[in-house]
Amino acid sequence: MNEISPDNKKKIFSMKRVLMIAYHFPPIQGSSGIHRTVQFAKHLPKFGWEPLIVSVHPRAYPNTGKDRFGGLPESVIINRAFALDSARHLSIRNHYLSYTAIPDRWVTWWPHGVMTCLQLIKKYKPSLVWSTFPVATAHLIALTVHRLTGLPWVADFRDPMIQEAQPEPGIIRNVYQWIEKKTIQQASAAVFVSNSTLTHYARNFHGKSSKYWQLVENGFDEDLFQHSNPVSEPSSCEQKGGLIKIVHSGILYSKGRNPLAFFKAIASYLQKGEAPIEVTLRGAGLEIDIEKWIASFGLKEIVKVQPGISYSGAIKEMINADALLLFQGAEYNKQIPAKAYEYIRAGHPILALTDKCGETASLLKDWDGVYISNINSPEDIENALVQLVDHIQTGKKPCREPKMVSQLSRKAGALKLSKIFDSLF
Repeated sequence: MNEISPDNKKKIFSMKRVLMIAYHFPPIQGSSGIHRTVQFAKHLPKFGWEPLIVSVHPRAYPNTGKDRFGGLPESVIINRAFALDSARHLSIRNHYLSYTAIPDRWVTWWPHGVMTCLQLIKKYKPSLVWSTFPVATAHLIALTVHRLTGLPWVADFRDPMIQEAQPEPGIIRNVYQWIEKKTIQQASAAVFVSNSTLTHYARNFHGKSSKYWQLVENGFDEDLFQHSNPVSEPSSCEQKGGLIKIVHSGILYSKGRNPLAFFKAIASYLQKGEAPIEVTLRGAGLEIDIEKWIASFGLKEIVKVQPGISYSGAIKEMINADALLLFQGAEYNKQIPAKAYEYIRAGHPILALTDKCGETASLLKDWDGVYISNINSPEDIENALVQLVDHIQTGKKPCREPKMVSQLSRKAGALKLSKIFDSLF
């Protein structure tokens, strides 16, 4: 047996524990939310915090994969509490009673989630509790555990709980508002992924000090980029011949991430000459509508709709692309998709179809090699596309400062979170 060095002994015994409550956790597939929790759990031990994970039983996930740990060592303590999806497990002929899904379809996680947390607290004596939304039951579990134990609680908001049209008016929206209010009242700190969401909450909930409101953005996992070129200033300009491969990775929606104007822009671009581009829409969802639009604009040879792949596979596809495509309309002005950070790290030009007043545009406008256009304007998109293609063909490459890029990593985010934890003691 190898002896533990005095330094490592000191580190082990000085390690504090944090109880992390998260619905989105491996083996769920199809959600970028898992990466925030997994990466925090991966990097927090480097900054003195050992994670204890409480999530749901995999049956509660609509889609699962084989990876149950998300790259975390198997030594990480992960407890999965009893939970059902009301829409799938409590329905009869595809209908379920609305009260079985308040505040959300996974409310059955609440009782056993609380019990699981209390068991872990008794055994491992964590110093604080952390929970993450957008599944409201996670905050409900943390609220209950906080009241029963008095442990400090850090509430993580990946999205605002109350938005203009979500949840729709009714009992679920009322319960969301209650959970939101109690969370802000009881938590020791509230963490957000964008400045505008933080400002929105600070403006609507008075009486909290400025230290209560904290920002920890999403980011990228550097380990997934280890086989790519390091971020650096381009040393030379090489002209690009042949097909220019443009990739969009992730789900599209009829509102906020609608590709219709983009298709119109490509069709117009085609009418003015050959388009040396190939667009891949990876894991976009809404395939039926998208395929109809592609056919109606005669884009079958240009736009390829491809099924979802693994997260690591999606990152490799980004790395091998010539340019990266992003959709983020005004409906999501307070949010920044996680892929924006991965796109920056990949080092390629970014065609960002977004609202120029939103958080996504605010992040991207300061980076070289980003072409921002109005998501709803085919003319604006076509102009940006023409400029993008011209710059790629003439060999112009984005110049991004490595130190600035590294500040967007998930490890850097975990360091910020650890400092928030430390500040509570």
